[in-house]
Amino acid sequence: MTPMLWNRAHVGLLIGPQGVSAQDLRSGRALPAAAGVAQALEGQRGSGARLSVLLSDAYCRFAVVHRPPGVRSASELQAAAQSRFRAMFGDVERWRVACDASPRHDLVFVAGVDGAVLEPLLAQAQQAGLRVISVKPLWLAWATHFRRQTRRGRHWVLAHEAAADGGWLGLGYFEDGVCRHARALRAEDGPPDIDALLARERAFVAGADPLAAVWLGGAAAPALLASGAGVSALAQAAPWGTA
Repeated sequence: MTPMLWNRAHVGLLIGPQGVSAQDLRSGRALPAAAGVAQALEGQRGSGARLSVLLSDAYCRFAVVHRPPGVRSASELQAAAQSRFRAMFGDVERWRVACDASPRHDLVFVAGVDGAVLEPLLAQAQQAGLRVISVKPLWLAWATHFRRQTRRGRHWVLAHEAAADGGWLGLGYFEDGVCRHARALRAEDGPPDIDALLARERAFVAGADPLAAVWLGGAAAPALLASGAGVSALAQAAPWGTA
C-alpha cells in the first residue's frame, strides 16, 4: 500500500557551487552533505520523499522593474519581464524566469534561475521517485522568512552564503512590504562589510533610508551599523519550508 503523503519524509536541499547540504525538515536533523545532486538524492531513492529546494544565489539573478505600460494579462507581463531580464542579464534561454507584480504598486519583481541547474535537478528527482514541492532562490527564502518584520517601514534583507571562494550575497530593499531593489552579488572573503555594501546599494534606490533596518540571514553581524541602522542577524541554517 502506498504510504499517505503526510507520512513521507520531507527533505530540504540547499544546492550551491560547493556541494549540497540537506536537512530532515520534520526532525530538524542535518543529513549527510553531498558533492552533487545525484549523490544527495541517492539516499532518498524510492522513498517518495518530498523535496523543498533552495538554490544558491550563485545560480539566480534578481531585478525590480516598472510594470510596462499597456500590459493587460499575466502572459503579457511574463513576456515583458523576460524581455527586460534578457536586456539586463543576457540570453534568457539559459534562465527560467518568473515575475511577481504587487497589486499595490507598479513595480515587478523578476527572478531568474539557471536552467542548467534546475532542469537536471527536476529530472533526477523524478527518476528517483521523489517529489519536488518547491524551488526557491536562497535570498528569496530569507526574504519570505522576514516577511512579517518587513511589512511596515523600510528594510534591507540580506542573505549571505559563505564559501571557500567568497560565496554569494543576495540583497533587497523593501518599503512597506514592497520590494524596490534586489540583486545577487559575488561576496568577498570573510563576513560582509554591511556598511560599505549598503552605502553602494543606496545609490540604486531613490530616497533610500540610510537608517533602514537590516535583516541578515546566514551570517553574524553587529547589532548596530556605523550609520546607526539596527541589524537583526540569524546565522542559522537556510530557512527551508518557511511560510
